[in-house]
Amino acid sequence: MNKLVTLTFISMLFASCATKTEIAANSHALAQREIASSQSPSCVLESHPRNKSWYRLSVNGKAYGKHWYSKKDASKMKERFMHKGQCQ
Repeated sequence: MNKLVTLTFISMLFASCATKTEIAANSHALAQREIASSQSPSCVLESHPRNKSWYRLSVNGKAYGKHWYSKKDASKMKERFMHKGQCQ
């Protein structure tokens, strides 16, 4: 008799879970995927206002860092960003 009650309880438990039509608020079924934009941010080499031999990388108009580099080093940084797909 005890086994019959246990089996009935377990079958009711599975049946109640299977017929549930609502989705929990934190369910992975409600998660939305972020769609990447078709355009990558633009990278531009910006020259120093006083010393024209210093450059830094600007991504979407914002400076990537506060340091200034030679044109060769800044160009290498830009190439690395482009290779990683972080800018065009």
